[in-house]
Amino acid sequence: YQRRVRGGDVYSGMADTSAIKRAQALLRRDPLNPHRKLTSYMPSQIKQSVVRKTQRSVSEIAGMIESLKIEYTKLKGEIAADDDGIFEFHGARGLLERKIEECEDRLKKNRAKIKMFGESIGPLEQQYENLQKDSKVRFEDARKFYDIAIKMLVEKFDYNPAFKRPGDQI
Repeated sequence: YQRRVRGGDVYSGMADTSAIKRAQALLRRDPLNPHRKLTSYMPSQIKQSVVRKTQRSVSEIAGMIESLKIEYTKLKGEIAADDDGIFEFHGARGLLERKIEECEDRLKKNRAKIKMFGESIGPLEQQYENLQKDSKVRFEDARKFYDIAIKMLVEKFDYNPAFKRPGDQI
């Protein structure tokens, strides 16, 4: 039994059995590995001990995968923390570099001022040293004169320096 459909194609009333068989075969295939069939059937040739070993290996591998996932997550966190630390380090380093530049600029300015003051203070320093020498000479002369004056007071006025009162001028 055939009938015509729009466009002039022939449509058979009976379904094409080979197309159905191919569709059923596709449903039985593993989508990730199309060359394998999906089945829960386990051949009897595989021994139970091999099945147990395989299951044990699978669970060990699954445990290793889980521990690696946990370690991977922890390492990602540590890497993120390290990235934050590097960012902070670069910020602090930039501040320190700017402070170093400022200190070097101030040091240059201060050295220039020191040089300028050294050139202008040099003659004044010499004058100060001469004044100190002169004041020492004058002090020694005054002391000698004071000793002479005390001797004269003792000789002429019978002055005794041991009996000097706190309010006395000489």
